Amino acid sequence: MSDLNLWSEKDLKETFVWIFTFALVTLFNVNKSKNEHDFLVSSIKGTIGASVFVIYVAELYAFPLLVEIFIYPVLVFFVIAKEFSKRDDCKILEYTSEFIIISFLVSAIVNSVTHVLENYENIDGFYILKDFCLPIILSILYLPFVYLFSVFLTYERIYVHLNLFGCDESIRPFVKREIFRRFGINADLLRRVEKALRREKIRTRAGAHAIFSDVQGIWSKERYPPKVCSSEGWSPFWANEYLTEVGLVPSDYYSLAGEFWSAETSLVDLSKPPFADNLAYYLDGDEDVVQRLKIVLNVNDLESASCSEEVFRSACLMLVEQAMGNVSKKIQHLIDSAEQFDVIEENRRIKMVSTDMAIEKYRGYTRKFMIYCCPEYQALGEGDVAG
Repeated sequence: MSDLNLWSEKDLKETFVWIFTFALVTLFNVNKSKNEHDFLVSSIKGTIGASVFVIYVAELYAFPLLVEIFIYPVLVFFVIAKEFSKRDDCKILEYTSEFIIISFLVSAIVNSVTHVLENYENIDGFYILKDFCLPIILSILYLPFVYLFSVFLTYERIYVHLNLFGCDESIRPFVKREIFRRFGINADLLRRVEKALRREKIRTRAGAHAIFSDVQGIWSKERYPPKVCSSEGWSPFWANEYLTEVGLVPSDYYSLAGEFWSAETSLVDLSKPPFADNLAYYLDGDEDVVQRLKIVLNVNDLESASCSEEVFRSACLMLVEQAMGNVSKKIQHLIDSAEQFDVIEENRRIKMVSTDMAIEKYRGYTRKFMIYCCPEYQALGEGDVAG
């Protein structure tokens, strides 16, 4: 970059600011991302978003040296504290850190705008453009390292798991080599391998080949989903996206018990911990066809039940619309007003079940909303699988 006249020693300050406002924060977040592609896309959007402009304006004119020597270490501390507070769900620290960071940015913007208005005749246009583009260029050049760092972390988790209890010792070197040979630096496939190894222990070379072939097969099907007859059920790769608008995106579709396949979301909190209400979305069926869609609401705090019920109701209506094309007045009325029902609609079985929690002191309850591909379908365990 120096040879191209895009960076010089004068840009050291801007580079340090970029390191502590983008580079470190991105590294903190990369291990939490569930999808490397989406994470990288969001990072690229972030580098050209409004926040870049705000930071640039804030850094256009420096504070006095002694002020900057004091304020930047403090700012770095609160940027890092904000990220750790998200991980530990410490709202007081998160809000305090945000307030201090925003206060600094506002002060810096006021300082920069004041200097620009006083010295606008002496402003160098090329220098300003180069200064503005610097963090964007640094961020784009940094993303390949972030991706490879994510791959490294995934390999580390896989190998640690294999060393502890994921594989017989006699074939462990073979399994590690085979993972690298088959999946290389494909972060998405490696993440799926990691999940598969946590579900099933590898005992033989044939077992390793079977697990890895299943992972590659599902990945290929997701890229080119086979057509599914509507009378048989739903494509797992389309059903996976039915509730993305409410933040319910299931994990990879996988074999749970022989010919029975499943996918589920993590529990999404709808209220404040420690006894947060939560919502989850489940799919189950066979390898090619989802035959039951299920939404589960767990109400653990009756004070927040009305808000959680509204989210649950919206998710149920959205699922019916996505799975069946429309929501009849009958189904809408049942979802709005009935605690339990079991009806047939357009050759689909639609069912709602409500149960009180066994632990009486929590006074909570669970509601399950299910759509079956046909009236005769019976799920494995009938409603008890994966939640």
